[in-house]
Amino acid sequence: MPSLKNIKNIIAGSERRALGAALLILLMLAIAGYALISLNTFAIYDKGETKIVHTFSDDSADALHKAGIELYENDKLQGPGTSEGGFAYLKIVRAIPITVTADGETTETYSYEGETVNDIIKRLGIAVANMDEILPDGEKIITDKMDIRVMRVTSEIVETIEGIEFEHISRPSQLINAGDSTIIQSGKTGTKSTISEVYKRDGVEIYRAVLEEKVTEVPVPEIAEYGTGGVVTTKDGRQLRFKRYIDVKATAYSTEGLSNKMTAIGTKARVGAIAVDKSVIPLGTRVYVASRDGKSWVYGTAVAEDTGVKGKWVDLFFNTQKECRIFGVKNARVYILE
Repeated sequence: MPSLKNIKNIIAGSERRALGAALLILLMLAIAGYALISLNTFAIYDKGETKIVHTFSDDSADALHKAGIELYENDKLQGPGTSEGGFAYLKIVRAIPITVTADGETTETYSYEGETVNDIIKRLGIAVANMDEILPDGEKIITDKMDIRVMRVTSEIVETIEGIEFEHISRPSQLINAGDSTIIQSGKTGTKSTISEVYKRDGVEIYRAVLEEKVTEVPVPEIAEYGTGGVVTTKDGRQLRFKRYIDVKATAYSTEGLSNKMTAIGTKARVGAIAVDKSVIPLGTRVYVASRDGKSWVYGTAVAEDTGVKGKWVDLFFNTQKECRIFGVKNARVYILE
């Protein structure tokens, strides 16, 4: 049976062990509490997602590394450099590469989420006039690799002088042999002045509005005459040269049954003597009279010896009234012979 002393020793040993265990538990609780107090939480927003990172480090860079997030050149980190009270919210604003072209120069730069085209132009200090054009539209939100162009639109008043082509006039002349022609008036180019407002985009014309047009020098037409004169061939094959011809109406007359058988110039009325308007065909003029096609009918050679008709009209002499009635009224061509 254990002695009283042994019993006391056993009790004392148990108390010491219990005290040690209690101290150990207290130490572990203290360590755990310290760990909980030292643990930092980072909420990291990047590209539309939020990652939660727990770390004993209060450095934001360590939190980014633990989250596997890398910052590139020109990216921005918004938030504290260290946690505050064990928590920190970090936002990563990614740089968006863009190009901006203005005044012939292209600049590679960066934009950030939410910026507009106008924001970039203002940041780069690019002046924009009222008529200038921005592409894309200035209110458009920046997107990756966007190409922005500032196009200078200018206007100026200009005068242009243009040539006016002269007219080519060709007209017949019975004084020129058929097949021949001649220039009787040389042509001269005219000029026209045009006042316009010219609009240009980056130096390239895009539109012009005509304000005034006026002829500063009237063109002079070229006048050429081609010959209709020359030679007419009779029914019996003779060739008669003529200076010109006149297209007229032809009727017939006779002195049959009349006492006066003389012409206006005192010759005897006969076949081959015709009546004319002496202001159109002078008396005494030798002529050749036929249909206008030269084939339908032919009166032949004649002399203008009588009067009694007006204008482009001839009266052809026939021996009998019957012949006159048969002839009637016809279209005729009178060749003025040389």
